[in-house]
Amino acid sequence: MNKSINRVVTKNESNPRYEHYIKYDANENRVFLNNILHCDAKCTYCYLKQPKLSNIVNKTIIPSSELIKQLENIKGFKYGSNGTIVTVGSFSECFSSKVINETVQLINHFLKKGNYVQAATKKQISDGVLKSFSSNIKFKNQLTVFTTVAVITDNDIVESGADGLTKRLENFIRAQKYSIDCVLYIKPVLDGITINDVSKYIQIITDYNIDNVSVGGLYSEEGQGECKSFTDDILRKTNSAQPDLICQQLAIYCNVYTSSYKYMMTNVEVQNEV
Repeated sequence: MNKSINRVVTKNESNPRYEHYIKYDANENRVFLNNILHCDAKCTYCYLKQPKLSNIVNKTIIPSSELIKQLENIKGFKYGSNGTIVTVGSFSECFSSKVINETVQLINHFLKKGNYVQAATKKQISDGVLKSFSSNIKFKNQLTVFTTVAVITDNDIVESGADGLTKRLENFIRAQKYSIDCVLYIKPVLDGITINDVSKYIQIITDYNIDNVSVGGLYSEEGQGECKSFTDDILRKTNSAQPDLICQQLAIYCNVYTSSYKYMMTNVEVQNEV
């Protein structure tokens, strides 16, 4: 992995039109891509509601072909399994009806090129879309779908615009059908809320035969912990012991990771050993 470039692409280094649509983090050799800077999930914890980030919301859709062309001009970006990890949807719901076609085009492009791809969603993904991805996957776990469930109790209130839990969790059944990697994404951990649902998460892990879970903390402008790279250091992790406590309890039933990136890097290391 190329670690020589230490920067995040900003408006000063690339065309301002693509600011926040493309965020390249060379510390993790990863690029964040969004076709739109908007989400309809209406989550109470939404990053885009943070005062210093609310001004980036932009409902203009940039076609995948245009994003790809711009990305190819960024120094340090590399195709292939040893190249840049592609994360789709950091500032958007990439499987919303507004951009689903662009998302499919974007993901399939990088699958064909051999890159590792990850996408997080609170939507149910159709069989047709998963079948499309499956036909372009070149090696095991090249694509990982992180199905986000930040809370179970009162989920319809906390994530009122997202697909319901039953529909969302169907992703695990469908992904298995097409041999696509699917991870339960418990992020962010909401202080005093998510931890109360641990027994319900265990039931979901058991019922859906989930092997891997990623548990992440809550980021905010008031946080004092590590920064969230794709937010230009605006958001930092809120100090809390609860994510660790959740990890400890879930680790009895499945593999648990503390970030999507650490999970992806485990796949990369395994692939490199083959």
